[in-house]
Amino acid sequence: MTLTGKVVRKTTFGVFLAIEGHTKEGLVHVTRMRGNSQDLRRQRLDDIELGEEMIVEISQIKKEGKARKIALSEKLVHDDIVLRHMPLNEPIEGTVVERTEYGVFVVLPSWHITGLLHVSKMDGSSKERHNRLHTIEDGETMTVYVQEIERRGEDLKLSLSEHPVLAAQELEIEA
Repeated sequence: MTLTGKVVRKTTFGVFLAIEGHTKEGLVHVTRMRGNSQDLRRQRLDDIELGEEMIVEISQIKKEGKARKIALSEKLVHDDIVLRHMPLNEPIEGTVVERTEYGVFVVLPSWHITGLLHVSKMDGSSKERHNRLHTIEDGETMTVYVQEIERRGEDLKLSLSEHPVLAAQELEIEA
């Protein structure tokens, strides 16, 4: 069930929401905020302001004596939106947030999610790709294409490419 609430308190570990139609507040812990990395969830917490509306789901209700604690998740709602609506194989602007020996991680700010651009999915010959990998800087903006989204554990993993993947029938036409 999707609920709407307003942020009434902010802490170092999350935010408390006043949920429309309920008298109890619920907690959205930082680990249950939108984003598929600790950095994105921490950034989300830092950016939230009192009075801000959030769309959440109830992830758990605990009874402790007469009191009830309501755990909420923005992440469940966000992940569902990404899985249903993120365009595959279309250009999206992103920003490099980390370089590794096998590729770069690119955050897609408009979707509040990070994906991996593997060196094998970069443009150019093998040698050009590996040379380029060493020149890409954190903060660099690039256009990427989401090739695949999969759920691994509690997070979404995105595979990115620098070029669209041609459908099988498009490949036959070109041959």
